[in-house]
Amino acid sequence: MEADGKATVKVAIAWNEPVGTVYTLQVTDVGSGVAFEQRLAVVDEAENRESLVFVGAHPDEFINEVGVACLLSNRYDNVVVTLTHGERGRRDWSMEKTKEVRTREEGAACAALGFGLHMLDGIDGELWKRTGETAAQLTELFRRYRPVAVFLQYPVDRHLDHMAAFSIGRLALRDADVRPQVFLMNYRSQTSGMQPDYIVDISAHIEAKRNYCRAHACQNGEDMAKQYAEESAAIGAPFGMKYAEEYMVFDPPGKAAEWNRPRKTILEGIGVRLAPALWLNKVD
Repeated sequence: MEADGKATVKVAIAWNEPVGTVYTLQVTDVGSGVAFEQRLAVVDEAENRESLVFVGAHPDEFINEVGVACLLSNRYDNVVVTLTHGERGRRDWSMEKTKEVRTREEGAACAALGFGLHMLDGIDGELWKRTGETAAQLTELFRRYRPVAVFLQYPVDRHLDHMAAFSIGRLALRDADVRPQVFLMNYRSQTSGMQPDYIVDISAHIEAKRNYCRAHACQNGEDMAKQYAEESAAIGAPFGMKYAEEYMVFDPPGKAAEWNRPRKTILEGIGVRLAPALWLNKVD
């Protein structure tokens, strides 16, 4: 464990097992005594998988994207980024206690899915005050992973932190010199006016979504599991899907050639495209 509290562990184990075999590793932090599980998958060392990065303001907001992340996990490594630790998520607790619990819960939720996690230093409820500093942290992550796609929050939202999260993501994309496909997720209980380009059938992964919710016990995880399953059902019903998620394609400024935009996105084949996104048919 390093002095700043961050730990980096690389493990190389020679297993004569098929690629894709998953093991569960029981880990205990000797400093804090906190125990958690980490899933390890046997992979081809020569395989250089591309990454998807999912950016949200607070812990637990990845709930809106769990389904699509699971669907794409056989092709890409998933990296979850929360811009804050959700310090103000419980009014009956101190910010310090809330930060500690929500950090642990988000870590356990992402580990159970086998997804990477980075929690940045923005302050819950004040994210818009630290836009530059938080964007700089996110820029470094984009440079590190060079994602093939980035998922951001829709900018018209009831929560100021959600609106700030979009701006921070946009700034980081500009400064990182990466050109991923960009999608906006619909947070139905908060977002206003988003018109989705894709409806993605996540019925096969609804339990993963429910379990991710349940891991956030301090946020009434069981109630969340029910709420988001109902929202997913409402999204899918008009399209004959039991459960679904919805996404909008974001068109960053600049010529299509500069962003190396494909005519098809990573959601082709797993989602129903409602109408051609403008940039998919644009000729520069």
